[in-house]
Amino acid sequence: MTKSQFYQGIMKKKPVLAIFLALFIDFIAFGLIIPVVPALFSAEDHTIFDPSVSAQHRTFLYGMLMGVFALSTFLGAPLLGTLSDRWGRKKIMIITNTANALGFFVFGLGIIEQNFWFLFIGRTLPGLFGGSIFIVQSAMADVSTEENKTKNFGLVGVACGLGFIFGALLGGILGDPTININFGPTLPVFVAMGFNLVNVVFILFFLSETVSEFANTPIHALSGFENLGIAFTDRKMRTIYSVIFILTLGFSFFIQFLPIYLVKKFSFTQMGVGFMFAAIGVYAAISQGLILRLFTRRFLPDQILLFLTPLFAVTYLLLLLPETPGWLYLIMPIMIIFQGITFPNTLTIISNNADRKSQGRYIGINQSLNSFASALSAFAASSLASLHDSYIMTFGAACTAVAYLFFLSYYRNKQSMRKEALQQALVEPVNSAEDMEALKEMLAKAGLPFDDVGEQNQRFFLYRFKELVLGTIGLQKAGNFGLLRSLSVAREFRRKHLGQNMIDKLINYSSETGIQQLYLITTSAQTYFEKQGFREISREKVPSEIQGTREYAELCPSEAKVMVKYLAHE
Repeated sequence: MTKSQFYQGIMKKKPVLAIFLALFIDFIAFGLIIPVVPALFSAEDHTIFDPSVSAQHRTFLYGMLMGVFALSTFLGAPLLGTLSDRWGRKKIMIITNTANALGFFVFGLGIIEQNFWFLFIGRTLPGLFGGSIFIVQSAMADVSTEENKTKNFGLVGVACGLGFIFGALLGGILGDPTININFGPTLPVFVAMGFNLVNVVFILFFLSETVSEFANTPIHALSGFENLGIAFTDRKMRTIYSVIFILTLGFSFFIQFLPIYLVKKFSFTQMGVGFMFAAIGVYAAISQGLILRLFTRRFLPDQILLFLTPLFAVTYLLLLLPETPGWLYLIMPIMIIFQGITFPNTLTIISNNADRKSQGRYIGINQSLNSFASALSAFAASSLASLHDSYIMTFGAACTAVAYLFFLSYYRNKQSMRKEALQQALVEPVNSAEDMEALKEMLAKAGLPFDDVGEQNQRFFLYRFKELVLGTIGLQKAGNFGLLRSLSVAREFRRKHLGQNMIDKLINYSSETGIQQLYLITTSAQTYFEKQGFREISREKVPSEIQGTREYAELCPSEAKVMVKYLAHE
């Protein structure tokens, strides 16, 4: 076995790691130009503009450049999302990184030729064809369960943060000619192009396709505008989409114009801007890699947003206090930590409402909102940023406060729905294709096997209120023996005795159908099932009929425990 085959094997077994590394490399490239672009528009001695062009007008043009990139992403990302559902994430990620490399090449030529239009083209191409983070989010959703989805989306933030750290530091150094006469603004741009080309090779050889079922979703050139229409007319989701849109509007305005703010108020150099964004990358990695996990283990996504969104709004105002860079470095972590916890949980809420075949589409709608909000903030607020430095903080705080009011409405409706569901939900047998698809969706979110669902001698049940599935359970008959399987409860309905109710009903059903011994296989719930009257049994004593089922023989890991409950004398 060659080294290449060895590493390919590792990446196939750990798809989250391969996805993480692909995004990490991509964001090194993205981070490289972060210190470069604002310097082109804010440095007094830069020759890309005529000296007669005012600082206010340059700030306005900087906003236009940021807006063009975001608007291009708004138009292109939904198409890429649909194509990734049809063709797979891997092919589209190769396309996005190739487009980014081409865009950096054109942008570098724009700096060399002092051609403002080349700069616009150089940002438009990556916008139209380079929506890599959105494709990565879809790939993460493909390989995630409901339990670890927020954590894995947090890893996306960690990859972005680490990319910012290395990329921004490297860009700040390579773009500063005072460090080395051969350094300058074009060098980081062409180095970024090289990283994207390296990423194409990495994805080609080491990333496995994550889509298990390709969807024949129709392609529309104006998908971005259609997505906006869906987002704000979908009665179920429009409130949370509004929350995401307004949150992004405020934060995009802040992060886009932060480099200009640093240069104007604190006289940051290009390397100084690079160090600040590297620090932001560190804060993002800590918040989404460590702190986010602590929150998601104990709280649901909507609970986290309920308590942290108002605190996030306050952090914008705290950034108005520093008068020296030292204090800015102390306060900035607070802002980024709250942002790093809040945003992945909004994405989790969206993803949890999508089925397995539509992760790309739903996350595409979310990306359309983000891109349109970024474009709107850049175009509409560029004049605002040029009027007074502090407006980027007050605007962000105001947007976050408004978003919180929308979220309160969403949260109250969700709580009311949960209460009604708990009061009126019933256990119903799976009798239709729609029921079977709902069952598979639930099992996929819980990380339970479902490849053999629908085979002979199986009976499944849904604990359901209208279209909302609270839990699932199933029985597979094997002679006079039964295999309890597919027990899952939606996370927001746990600790409500739903699992126990479903087990009791299945035991009654098993007894009525002549089952004498009820078996189950578990990797993590042994203690729970012991409380329900099951006890562990050695594999040697498991009846051959149970051993012959696909779940026992193929789908469950060898380290799983086998348990039994005797029904004959009950």
